[in-house]
Amino acid sequence: MSSKKTPKLLFISSSGGHFEQLKMLKPLMKKYNSCVITEKVLTSDKADYYMIQISHTDKLLIFKFVINFILALRIWVKERPKVIISTGSMIVIPFAVLAKLTGKKIIFIETFAKIKDPTKTGRLMYKFADLFIIQWESLRKYYPNAVYGGSIY
Repeated sequence: MSSKKTPKLLFISSSGGHFEQLKMLKPLMKKYNSCVITEKVLTSDKADYYMIQISHTDKLLIFKFVINFILALRIWVKERPKVIISTGSMIVIPFAVLAKLTGKKIIFIETFAKIKDPTKTGRLMYKFADLFIIQWESLRKYYPNAVYGGSIY
């Protein structure tokens, strides 16, 4: 019998700094049945699944978002997660939609890099996350119901 316990967790983040923060959650990844999802870029870190890189200013935003939603749906059906945990950015949105539609839990950790103002994805995810964690008390004015978790590092 596996030492990993249920529920199934999906750890999701974009590449770069967001993914570095997500890697700080390795103890949780090891403790629970989980998989990791990030963007496919030239310097991609090891993950179980890869999505198309997307940004708020991308001219192909809608097209890439639709593709990512289809990829997310495939992953969702295969993995059947109970909880998604994300450190951002836009890559999490399709999974958040699926989580809300299926009654699963969402944990969002606002990025360490934002000290004085919120991210666009953070502002959106704050409305949907079951647990929203900030790493700086200075963000409390934007996220009054968030949980202050301190630095993820």
